[in-house]
Amino acid sequence: MRREADFDSSWPVALVFGLIGTFTLALTPAGQQLSDEFLSLPRLMHNAGPITPSRPQVLVVTSDRQDQLIAAVAVNPRGYHILVAETASAAQEALQTYTGGIGVVLVDMRLKSAAHVLGLVRSLAPTARLIPLRPNHSTTDISALLVGAL
Repeated sequence: MRREADFDSSWPVALVFGLIGTFTLALTPAGQQLSDEFLSLPRLMHNAGPITPSRPQVLVVTSDRQDQLIAAVAVNPRGYHILVAETASAAQEALQTYTGGIGVVLVDMRLKSAAHVLGLVRSLAPTARLIPLRPNHSTTDISALLVGAL
């Protein structure tokens, strides 16, 4: 009675042939050239520096600390930088300082100066996506609106 092996014996054979092939390739001129090119790759990639995509900044205009935190939690993990302004004058300063760098502006309509801020955004950052946040908003509204705008 013949008994079959309980394990697959083909992988050790493949491993031995792979090692022999690698050793043989390393001894040939083509193998040496391939090795030199492969070893030069990390040096080339190291000199290139990191590639960081340019993302617009997000301006959040609200005096509510919880809304500011929710906006930061929604935006920062996605690689966007958040700017917070609690007043119309702070929003104007941010819009003038970061001209062209602000891509999304979230304005809390509960602010007394919300209409003024909307006008500032339209004049100082006409290409920015403007999101008016309704007075009776929920915490999920902020996240959904910001993520949808990004």
